[in-house]
Amino acid sequence: MATVSFYVAEQAHLPAVCVKTGQPTADSITLQLTYRPAWPILLAPVSLLAAVVGFAAGARHGTVRIPLAESAWRRYRWWWKVAVSVIVTGGAGLILSGVAHRAPDALVTGMLLGAGLVLLWAVHMTMWCGFVPGKDCSVVTVHRAHDDFVSALRLLHDRS
Repeated sequence: MATVSFYVAEQAHLPAVCVKTGQPTADSITLQLTYRPAWPILLAPVSLLAAVVGFAAGARHGTVRIPLAESAWRRYRWWWKVAVSVIVTGGAGLILSGVAHRAPDALVTGMLLGAGLVLLWAVHMTMWCGFVPGKDCSVVTVHRAHDDFVSALRLLHDRS
């Protein structure tokens, strides 16, 4: 897996290769990108409202289409649902054990919630690519892109 950056204006010239699997594909997804600056955090101790206004005023938005095979998208969504189900089950177990025993059964429910959160993090890190917009959303950096996608992208740029 590799990291690659490209301009959003060049998205029409992305190769027809899946970002995650590296297989040729005609499928793609549209991503809404948002960049929020970090400086409004400094305003939070003084005024929460000023921090919220700072985040809203500094936000930049963009849209990009990324080639992604249908099989990769289905696999990602399935694992996402499994992780969320584990978290919801753990939460329901916490509520039910608290009602039944008048105190939460921290061992079992904590393990379920912890397992769900770890699974959710693992799914996100392994099944998905990180899409990071630049400050004005004109550049997108793709983390954990398949090497075949990176090679095809470089080949396209070398020809032009």
